[in-house]
Amino acid sequence: MILAALALAVECDPAAAIDAVRAAGQKEAYLCVVESDQGAPLAAEAIAATGDEEPRLRRAVALWLLQRYDAPFDPSLVVLLNAGDKRLLADGIKARRGRRSPVPEHDAVFSQFDWYKPLAGYTDGRLRDVDLANLQAINRPPPPAAVVVAEPSRLPLGMGALEAAIVVAVLGLSAVGVFLWRRPR
Repeated sequence: MILAALALAVECDPAAAIDAVRAAGQKEAYLCVVESDQGAPLAAEAIAATGDEEPRLRRAVALWLLQRYDAPFDPSLVVLLNAGDKRLLADGIKARRGRRSPVPEHDAVFSQFDWYKPLAGYTDGRLRDVDLANLQAINRPPPPAAVVVAEPSRLPLGMGALEAAIVVAVLGLSAVGVFLWRRPR
């Protein structure tokens, strides 16, 4: 498997692999995407360009993240995953630490990687802090950053909100003062 991965790295064109994953889901194409540093970013661009109809590319992103399990996951990639791919990724984090996958399909996927070596005595105590943080990111990803669209100012003379509030307060106090001064005594 290691020699195959090294040979793949020499011949691998991530952009072509994205097209091959999309078209036929070829094992070699998935491995190329997974092994390339540009694999998931290219897949994310392709997903954004084509919309929600890219299940194979989403799976490739999940596998790409799984190969980089020792680093915190990028939330912008995690939110691209569907529920099934999130389950695969969460199962994979534990499988990387020695748990046998309880899902036969996941077991078949993980067995394609040389790191998959189930341990008879696995417990979740084998998980590291980064694993727990990544599991948290999978189960409850942070909300996407809100985009604030500024409306054109309708205030006179290019006044900001703070200046406008001060002007309103001063005018209000002035009106109260005039009212009190003119009031009969």
